Amino acid sequence: MVYAAGVVDCDGSIGGYMSGKYESLQLIVVVGVIDPRLPVWLMARFGGKMRMQAKSQHHPEHRDMYRWELNGLKAAAFVKAIKPHLVIKAEQAEVFLQLAKTVTPTGKRLSPEMKATRRILVAELSALK
Repeated sequence: MVYAAGVVDCDGSIGGYMSGKYESLQLIVVVGVIDPRLPVWLMARFGGKMRMQAKSQHHPEHRDMYRWELNGLKAAAFVKAIKPHLVIKAEQAEVFLQLAKTVTPTGKRLSPEMKATRRILVAELSALK
C-alpha cells in the first residue's frame, strides 16, 4: 500500500464529479504515466482498467501515456487503504472519502440536502487540486 500511495501522490488524481440531469456521482482514481508497467501492476493488484492515450498530434515531442483508472466504491476502498500513507493528497483523500459516504443504492432518489452536500464536497475536492 505504501508504494501505491506514493504513486498516487506523485502521478495520480483523486476525483469526484457530478454529472447528468440527476447529478449522479462519479468517484475515480487515475494514475497516468509513460511506462505501461506501472498501470499493469496497479490493475493486477487493485482491479480497474488500463488504457493507452496516444501522444497528441499537436505535440509530437510528447510520448504516449498509460492510464490506470479505478471507479466507484472500489476507488473509495482503495483510497481508504492508501490514505495513511499519502502526503501530498492526504487532504483530497479525506474529502473524497466523505463524498464516498454519500453513495446510495442505485435508483434511490437523493434529498435536496444530500445533493447540496455532494456539490459542496465536489467543489472542495476540486479546490484542493
